[in-house]
Amino acid sequence: RYARYEFLYRTAAEHRAWGIATGHTLDDQAETVLLRVISGTGLSGLSGIAPERMVEPSESPVSVRLFRPILRASRAETGRFCSERGL
Repeated sequence: RYARYEFLYRTAAEHRAWGIATGHTLDDQAETVLLRVISGTGLSGLSGIAPERMVEPSESPVSVRLFRPILRASRAETGRFCSERGL
């Protein structure tokens, strides 16, 4: 996971992008909350994945906004959407 985000942050910096959109879905949200509960996280872990957040230079070569535009859709819904459009 960290390597993936590192790549995205570097690529955003190289292309002077102001934002990154990921394909996280409602299924990922549920999985994240479950894993956090199992690992013993406090109440903050129950909030799950934020739909949007600003990534600061301490984490990335540049400030960039991280978006998760399909976080409220299930994996099945996104799969159906893609199938219906031949994607």
